[in-house]
Amino acid sequence: MRLPLVLTGVGCVIALAGCGSDSAGASPIDGDSGVADGGADATAHDAAEPEDAAAPAIDAATPPPDDDEERLYACEDEEPCGLSFAGIVEGSANAVTRERLRCTITALGDRVPGRYLHDTDSTLSTGSATARHTLRFNDDGSVSYVRRLTVDGERTVEEAQRCELKPASYFEACEAALHGDNEEGFRCAYGAGDNAIDTALEWFERCEPDSPLACD
Repeated sequence: MRLPLVLTGVGCVIALAGCGSDSAGASPIDGDSGVADGGADATAHDAAEPEDAAAPAIDAATPPPDDDEERLYACEDEEPCGLSFAGIVEGSANAVTRERLRCTITALGDRVPGRYLHDTDSTLSTGSATARHTLRFNDDGSVSYVRRLTVDGERTVEEAQRCELKPASYFEACEAALHGDNEEGFRCAYGAGDNAIDTALEWFERCEPDSPLACD
């Protein structure tokens, strides 16, 4: 079943209260409730903007990082776009933080150096799965990528990978899809998978293990 996509602006992120309450025919691209093909209204709810994740302070008294996510945060990088978000709630309402996601998608397509943070989340009445995807550009144009998965409160940081991004044309199409076909736009933001499983992003051509991570 095709699900409606609710795109939120800077002041309105997904969660469980409405970002808009216009008629069923209104465009969900503008943050209004949408209607699935032949289905009922999907409701998006107001919530606070996701907090930007600041890198932990590193000084002579700080113990060495003990996982690749901490190692990645220890690299001295700008975060041009802040934390973006894509999520599914109870399998019926999809939402993303529109401006931050478009910033991230455009910057990755343009290969703008920096560190990029993106959360994906699937929430059901029986539990939830959230992934924090962190990427940073290396000197050779590749990206270091670390995924932290939290399922029903249990946290796992996966080992770092060095990845080749898909070509700029993929990210251009992605950004355009956020204005047009909702299903394609949401897949770009969330990745492959079903409502209950938070799966990998599809932003990469290929990846290979690169642990322990080191700043180029």
